[in-house]
Amino acid sequence: MENQTFTRTELHELVWSEPLLTLSKRYNISDVGLRKICIRFNIPLPKNGHWQKVQYGKKVTKTPLPTADKEEVITFGIRDENSVGIAKELSPVKMLQKEIEEQLKNILVVPDRLTKPDKLIISARERLNSTDNRIYKGLMSSSYQNLDIRVSQLNIRRALLLMDTLIKSLYARKHDIRISQNDTMVIIDGHSIPLSLREKTKKVLTNSKDHWNLHKYIPDGLFIIKLENGYDCKEITDGRLPLEKQIALIIASLGNDCC
Repeated sequence: MENQTFTRTELHELVWSEPLLTLSKRYNISDVGLRKICIRFNIPLPKNGHWQKVQYGKKVTKTPLPTADKEEVITFGIRDENSVGIAKELSPVKMLQKEIEEQLKNILVVPDRLTKPDKLIISARERLNSTDNRIYKGLMSSSYQNLDIRVSQLNIRRALLLMDTLIKSLYARKHDIRISQNDTMVIIDGHSIPLSLREKTKKVLTNSKDHWNLHKYIPDGLFIIKLENGYDCKEITDGRLPLEKQIALIIASLGNDCC
């Protein structure tokens, strides 16, 4: 892709015409890098929730472009060393992660017990603990029209605490969450991104002579958050840091390309 050149006025019109995530993919620059350029040139951006309002036909207000001493020309693109430098310096996901950690430092801490759980958590808890909920491949599922959670009985409590904190953090960032049949959709700048939580399992052979029971699945206690964005996906897992310490990273990853 060749360099893209805009005046301040043109870039102002552009960022108010489509979400930054859409524009970043089109022009090969991270959405965080594009945001940085707009801040640098004093170009106002839509606030969180703007594109959700547009999607549902609600009235929105466009912030006028402040006057400048001169109409500067702004260039960025895959071959633009300045924009590449900005993106490299920012390390987009990490920079957004740090911003989220600072903004939500009092919300990101996963508590020891559920306190005023979100209604989605209450519904998922009822389903996961239901007596007619069956174990499939070693895991319980919150099932149809609930949060997409698949964990062992032993780790239901941990899953609910983690997801409740994640949901409250997303709301604090002015994002939204919707349930679409079997999918949990996070809405960011008008984009719907599927998110799921599952526990890893190990597939082991059994001594059964029944053709249908040659294997069984044993949960290993490690959690995976899966994010999908179009044909791309990303998995954030328990590792050196448990997922409870990676909530800001999960949210930052939702706001950028998944892979």
